[in-house]
Amino acid sequence: MSCMNMILAPCDPRADAAFLTLESDEYPPMSGANTIATATVLLETGMVEMKEPVTTLKLDTAAGLIGVTADCEGGNCKAVAFDNVPSFVYVLDYKIG
Repeated sequence: MSCMNMILAPCDPRADAAFLTLESDEYPPMSGANTIATATVLLETGMVEMKEPVTTLKLDTAAGLIGVTADCEGGNCKAVAFDNVPSFVYVLDYKIG
């Protein structure tokens, strides 16, 4: 299975960047692993300014605004954590069975 994270300009003015996760069979509104990967790329490439030892940023996702905290050293992310959206509706009135 292949996937890609597309980095975009944010719609929410509070966000530092935005991204969409493109999977081969779906477009999930939120993915933790992809949030960590995208934050790492944004910081390590300089697309978002890294501030050592800890960088905080906000990412605009299809599920909502995500707060990210990255432990940084020597221009690299050593650890990345995030505060996920409380909840969101993926499908309304979905018929089961």
